[in-house]
Amino acid sequence: MHTVLHLEALHPEHTFGPLPVGVRARSYEKNFTPARAALEQADRTLFCCPA
Repeated sequence: MHTVLHLEALHPEHTFGPLPVGVRARSYEKNFTPARAALEQADRTLFCCPA
């Protein structure tokens, strides 16, 4: 999440819509609709995960 926040600060001309899957994994297993809607509206998708 820190990477996304850093990129958002560096590029204020872009709109970021973080989707914290690690925090909400269980809820997305039950209902993926909100995540699907966010992905369908996105022009680009950036996946960030710990190394």
